[in-house]
Amino acid sequence: MKYSVIIIIILMLFLANSCESKENRQHRLLSEIASSDSIINSKSEIDSKIDSLSLIAWGDSKFGMTMREAITTKAFSKGQKYDNYISLGYSSSHISGTKFGIYTFDAWFEMDELYYINIISCEKTANYLDQMKDDLSVIVRGFSEKYGEPIYIKRDFNIFTFKTDDEFIYAKWDVGSKKIKIQLGESRSEYYYRIIIRNSSFPSKPNIEKKKSEEKAEKERIEKRKNEF
Repeated sequence: MKYSVIIIIILMLFLANSCESKENRQHRLLSEIASSDSIINSKSEIDSKIDSLSLIAWGDSKFGMTMREAITTKAFSKGQKYDNYISLGYSSSHISGTKFGIYTFDAWFEMDELYYINIISCEKTANYLDQMKDDLSVIVRGFSEKYGEPIYIKRDFNIFTFKTDDEFIYAKWDVGSKKIKIQLGESRSEYYYRIIIRNSSFPSKPNIEKKKSEEKAEKERIEKRKNEF
């Protein structure tokens, strides 16, 4: 009888531990699922935000806009339309807080979709390199507040960093399908900076004429190789 009681107690303890262990496993599994869902939702939110930011071209203009849509935005309302780009006149374009002034400010279209922004500052002599650095600090800060720190930045430069009729990268950002680059250049012993904003998702429509031209050029190259033997 004594042994029977002991065995019953042992079995009850085992069953209690087993139930508790099962509950703990279920609780841990539910916690892991919840954590996994949270990570997935968080990643989805981040991806959605990146996609949204990658569509911003300049100001209130968006990549993928038609020329007709872009010219109605505040960013390009004062622009002049040409065949495949909108150009802002010298007096109409500026970047807030900068001093160099903007010489070229163009929005380029392919298949009637905005895909490329090209901004070039006025050219100034070496006496104004400190002013250029001040401008770059303003521009980098503006991009960083919106897109985070650049993936690359050249911390310092001087007159010997430049090469005549050449440009080098000062800073760049990757925002989904959008790439932003700031490049510095020298022309005729004067210095300038360029801002390039490009979205590789556009044009979204296939360029049939361009494809035909590329296929024709490839066929001509193949024929030329055949004739060489």
